[in-house]
Amino acid sequence: MSVSTLLAAVMPAFILVAGLAVDGAARLSAQRRAQVAAAAGARAATDEAATSRLQGSSGDARAIAEATDTARGYGAADVEVSIGPDRRVWVSTTATSDTVFLGLIGIDRFTVTGRAEADLRQG
Repeated sequence: MSVSTLLAAVMPAFILVAGLAVDGAARLSAQRRAQVAAAAGARAATDEAATSRLQGSSGDARAIAEATDTARGYGAADVEVSIGPDRRVWVSTTATSDTVFLGLIGIDRFTVTGRAEADLRQG
């Protein structure tokens, strides 16, 4: 077997392994960013709800707006915030990461999500 034949056989495997390493690390980083954004949004909602309660209102709308703004400030592309009847705030975020090597085989982007919840405690 000649060197060029061996190289032609091994090169696609090398590109695939490099793609999994580099693009996999980028995906994990995007996942972490989405999770941090969701957690920060949930924390911001609890802080805003506490401030609103001190001012004499429920503050749900302000808490949702604050959670959304905070999560977007952390780089989340899409943010969904809801407050349930049990006074828990749920924050779900979405982030994307473009690929470098895996684009060669048709995988151009990863979409990841992050989720967090927190209690909006009374008193």
